[in-house]
Amino acid sequence: MEKLGKKIRRLRKEADKCQKELLDNQSAVAQIENGSNLNPKRARIKEIAINLGTTIEELVKDTDWIETNVVKSSSIAVSESDFELKVFNKNRFEVIRKVYPQYDSNGVENKYCPNFGTPLVSLCKDCKKYIENQDSSYCMGCGKQLFYDFNYIFRFFQSYLDRIWKNEEYRNTLCTDPSYFWMEVDKIDEDFVDILNEPNDIENYDSDYALACIKYIFGNIDKQKYYSEKSAEWTVEDFRNGSRSEIKELSDYFTQWSTKNNFIQKYAIEVDKIIENPEESNFQPNEVKPDSNENSMDEE
Repeated sequence: MEKLGKKIRRLRKEADKCQKELLDNQSAVAQIENGSNLNPKRARIKEIAINLGTTIEELVKDTDWIETNVVKSSSIAVSESDFELKVFNKNRFEVIRKVYPQYDSNGVENKYCPNFGTPLVSLCKDCKKYIENQDSSYCMGCGKQLFYDFNYIFRFFQSYLDRIWKNEEYRNTLCTDPSYFWMEVDKIDEDFVDILNEPNDIENYDSDYALACIKYIFGNIDKQKYYSEKSAEWTVEDFRNGSRSEIKELSDYFTQWSTKNNFIQKYAIEVDKIIENPEESNFQPNEVKPDSNENSMDEE
């Protein structure tokens, strides 16, 4: 049995090619050929095979390569931010999260939601157990919360949700600008909402603006919900990466921000459908029925 690295080197020499002609990452080819990387990912081997004018099956045939990154078909990656929402009445709703295979057909991991760019969740952050059911809100290994708890909104912000049912103007505003809801609920200064919605557009803003936003949300010890003593060390680039930031607090915050905005927008749209045409909506009557005639702004 031939070592995969030696076979690649032999075929490369026979084809009179340099390492960079096999992969853009020359050092990756060198690591495979010298045995530093004994089991490279399938996607990388496939690219090398194509550039050698052969197939991956022929390239790995009779070699020591073992495809170690193959995962069970049940392994999934769940989007926290992207989901379908069904609203049945003021007290009942259903969230159906979007789910993807953890790895694509080439063995490359699916890491980010294609619609929101937020990190996909495939395992528990605490005990590292893989998620097997997208309907799970809590880890089956350690019991820790996996996704944002939408019931939290109903437990603590019911008066704000009631306004969506009662006030058509407010409801229409949230259908297009859901961050207005969280600006009020989370007590966020209106000056910072735009940059929170589009952190990657930071080149259009003064860098001091982003740093001021970091200080306002994460550097204020009175705001214990998001306060981090490390926030003074964060850079504009950390902030710009949003949910893809390597800073956990920033990544979690922007993922949750996208998740909460998507929920409120979908909620307002579904409520509008119920009020306009309950027969063709998901409406299920309960003790509290929507009142389409009460359109005055509630007092907080």
